[in-house]
Amino acid sequence: MTLQATVSLRSLRCISEGGIFAENKVEPYIWAFLAGVAKGPASFETTPEAALLGAARKVIKSSMTVGDSAALDFPGNILSLPFQDGQTECTLLLVVALLEADENSATEMQAGYQAFIDELKSQLGHNILALQSATPDELTILVDQIKTAVSNKAHAAVEDSMSGFEKFQVFIGSMDPDDFVASAFMQFPAVEAMTSAAAFTMQLVGTPGAPQLVNTRQYELDGDVTAVPVQADQCQAEMDGVAAAEQALRGLQGQVQALQEQLHHATPQQKPGIIQAIRQINEQQVPAAEAALGRAQEALEHCRIFGHITAPLDHPVAVG
Repeated sequence: MTLQATVSLRSLRCISEGGIFAENKVEPYIWAFLAGVAKGPASFETTPEAALLGAARKVIKSSMTVGDSAALDFPGNILSLPFQDGQTECTLLLVVALLEADENSATEMQAGYQAFIDELKSQLGHNILALQSATPDELTILVDQIKTAVSNKAHAAVEDSMSGFEKFQVFIGSMDPDDFVASAFMQFPAVEAMTSAAAFTMQLVGTPGAPQLVNTRQYELDGDVTAVPVQADQCQAEMDGVAAAEQALRGLQGQVQALQEQLHHATPQQKPGIIQAIRQINEQQVPAAEAALGRAQEALEHCRIFGHITAPLDHPVAVG
C-alpha cells in the first residue's frame, strides 16, 4: 500500500496590513510548495512540478481588509505526495509565499512561480539533511538563506519575463508590480503514524516596504494534513509522467490564451513583444511539450501491456 499524504490550505485571514500608511484593501494570493522526505528506502519528492497559469496569480479575495477571512479553492491549495509502503521517518515540508496582486500579468507571475518551485526543489534537495538535524538557531539561519536564494530567483524570473516598456514603467513609477508580502515554512514529521487529519495555522509575517510603516503585515493561513493508505498502481510513475506532461501543455496553452487577451488591450509599443512571445510558445515550446506528452503516453501504454520490463533496444521508450 502507498501512503498518500495531502496538505489542504483552507483559509486566509488578514491580521494586520502595516499601519496607517498601508493600503486599506489588498488582493492577496499564494505560491505553495510541498516536499516529502523519508527513509527505508530514502526518497525526496516535491510538488508541484510545473506552475499552472491558473494558480500562479489566483487572488484569494478582492479588496481584503484587516479582519477579513477568505476560503482558498482549487487549483493551488491542495498538495499531495506519496510515500512507499514501509518507509519510515516520513516528513512533509511545506513552503508558502504570500503575494499581493497589483499590475503584473499572470504569465509574468507564472514565470516567477516556476522559478520559486525550481529553486526550492534545488535548495531543499541540497540542504535536507541539515534542515532535519539543525538546532533552532541553525534552522533560522538556514531557512533565511534559502528564502533569500529563492526570492532572488523568483524576482529575476518575473523581471526577465516583462517587456522593456514595462520595465521602464516600473523604473519611472507608472507601473506598480505585484508585491512579495511574506513566506513561511513548516515541517510535519512522522506522517506514517498519522491516524486522522491534523489542523495547523501558518503565520505569514512581512516587513512593510516603507520605513514609516512601523507595524508588520501579518496573515494567518489555516489548513490540515492527512495521510491515507491507497492501493499502489504498478504504473503510477508513468501515470504521473503523463499527468505532468499534460499539465505542462495546458500551462503553455493557457499562456497563449492570456497573451492573446493582453494583445487586445496592449499599447502599440507592447504589441510586438506580445506577438513574439505567442509565436515563440506556439512554434517552439508547444511542439516540444506535445512530443514529451507522446513519449509519456507511450511509456504508460508499454507499462500497462508489459509491466516494468525493459523495452526492446530497437524500440526504446522514453519516460518523460
